[in-house]
Amino acid sequence: MKKNKFTFEKKARYCFLAVLSIYIVGGLMIRSMESSLNVQSQKIEAEIQALQYDIDGLDIEKQNLTAFARLNDVATSQGYTYSHSDVTAYVSGK
Repeated sequence: MKKNKFTFEKKARYCFLAVLSIYIVGGLMIRSMESSLNVQSQKIEAEIQALQYDIDGLDIEKQNLTAFARLNDVATSQGYTYSHSDVTAYVSGK
């Protein structure tokens, strides 16, 4: 009877140690994966922010290039002239 109890306790101890080691190793793996994912997400967020700044800069540049003064300068350099008396307005009535 004592031998059976001893073998059961021995098996239970090995099972407990195995479960405990799996729990510890699993927890460490999950934390390391979470840490690496956080680093990757921070890099991606930095890239997104840099791209957003580039887009904002391009929008400002587009506004500057499509401004009337810029269009007038380009038209003048191409030989076109603009005068306020030549401008016609078209109004559509619906």
